[in-house]
Amino acid sequence: MQKQEDQNTGLMKRKKQIITIFLLIVLSIIYTTIHPHAIQYFESRQGTQLNDYILDVIPSYNVALFVFLIQYISISVFLFFNIRNYDTMVNVIAAFLILQTIRLFTIYMLPLEPPEGYVPLKDAILGAIVYSGNIYSKDLFFSGHTSAMYILYFFSRTRNQKVFHLCSLSLIIPFILVQHIHYTIDIIGAVIISYLVCYFLRRLYHYTHPEIYSNANASQNKDDEFPPLWKFKL
Repeated sequence: MQKQEDQNTGLMKRKKQIITIFLLIVLSIIYTTIHPHAIQYFESRQGTQLNDYILDVIPSYNVALFVFLIQYISISVFLFFNIRNYDTMVNVIAAFLILQTIRLFTIYMLPLEPPEGYVPLKDAILGAIVYSGNIYSKDLFFSGHTSAMYILYFFSRTRNQKVFHLCSLSLIIPFILVQHIHYTIDIIGAVIISYLVCYFLRRLYHYTHPEIYSNANASQNKDDEFPPLWKFKL
């Protein structure tokens, strides 16, 4: 009887994994199909340049190297510790795809011109893979760099990882502002929207995978709690 129950549980788990992976593939295809056309349209239209009192007092410099170092070191560290954890990676990929899709919608709804003192951010990796070597300046609200870094922080599974990614997030935001590639509201919006999406995904995933709750309760692992937006909770 126990063996039969274990087999049924295993089959159900594999079924959930197949469905989840299928949905992620579909969402990836939709996003990669829409993105090139959307980003070109955003660049072609006239937007509004906002008055940003914080950027007004921050001189603009090219600090792209520091932005890339923080970003890619953080991604590498996260993958090193979590690449073999299916549940974590599924949530991270889903959060990234959903946030990028939402970002296309928010950019469409809020046409903006680059901030005063804008310094182009040249990313050799993303430029070659995503942007075909072009530099785009009007994909503003909300900040993709900030949302990506927040995803890594939210879904980190240990205290040390959370501290590391929180520090990385705290470091990359000032450099983004110094580069003047985003308004302050783009950064704030990215944190809020990313939190809501990540929290929703975590709740949804735990609802569809109740065994995760059981394991978490059995281990009393605080890393399974949901970190609130307004304070750092481990």
